[in-house]
Order: sequence, then structure tokens, then C-alpha cells
Amino acid sequence: MHILIQGFMGCGKSTLGPKLAQALAYDFLDIDQVFIRTFKCSISDFIDDNGIRAFRTAERQILNAVIKYKTPHVIALGGGTLVQMQLLKTILSKCVVIYLNVPLPILQKRLRKDFLNRPLLTAPNANERVNIIKSLWMKRQKYYTLSQIEITHKTKLQVLVKRLHAFIPYTA
Repeated sequence: MHILIQGFMGCGKSTLGPKLAQALAYDFLDIDQVFIRTFKCSISDFIDDNGIRAFRTAERQILNAVIKYKTPHVIALGGGTLVQMQLLKTILSKCVVIYLNVPLPILQKRLRKDFLNRPLLTAPNANERVNIIKSLWMKRQKYYTLSQIEITHKTKLQVLVKRLHAFIPYTA
């Protein structure tokens, strides 16, 4: 069974993912990196050329393909990958989804320094970016909180692995 990590941009999904995969002896995939390899361009360039709807469609197709892999994976999702209710319900029936919940002020601080590689944060000034972050974060909470497991940025890896026992009895 695959384990998917979702949460807002900058929360640490791509940092947690490889550590969790190693602890479980799973393979790791970062959906954003799979997207970049598949389309041979950055996500920002893809969105600039094709729009956000085309990006979400392509992202959904990639996710549907990787969850068909036979070997179990830990998969770090993009911050908005599962913000489509039908897709989220399908994924929840097939995978374990973890919500990495980081408080909004911490995310705003992290993203203040790392907005250039974030296609949804292209607003010209910092105040506009803060408002975009807050608005997106609030809209996405209803999707994130449907995850089977919710952790914070302070949750220890060993605690998470133990919580996964309820879903994957054979984890180490």
C-alpha cells in the first residue's frame, strides 16, 4: 500500500518523504520531480505555457499512474494535488494519506524566502504573496484534514511509523 504525504507548499513533504521511505524500506517518489522528468520542463514553465487547469490534469494523470506501481512507495505530493474531492476520495480508498500540518505563520516565514520556485506565488510584492498563501492555505484545509493521519512538523519519525501500523501492519 502506498503512503502519500500531503500538505501546503513548504511544509516539508519532500524532506519527510525519503526519511519515512527509508524507515519503512519503501521506495520514494516526489510527484513534482516525476512531473518535471515526464514533461521535461519546470512546473512554472508548464503552468505559464498551459495554465493551472492543464497542470492539475497532468498532475492527476501522473498520480493515477504511480499509484498503480506494485511495490509500495512513499509519495510526496504537490501542495494542491488532492484539492479535487473526487480524486481525494479515490486516493483515500487505495492509499494511506498523511497530512503534514504546519502552522500558517511558519509556512509564511518559510515561503517568504522560497517564493521564486513557487508558481502560485508570483505576485510582485510580499504582502500580496502573504495574502495568497493565507487564502490558499484556508481553502485547502478541508481537503488536507480528510487524511487518515495528521502530523505536525514536530512529530518524530518513530511516532509516525508506529501510527502507520494501524494501516500497514507489517511496517518495521
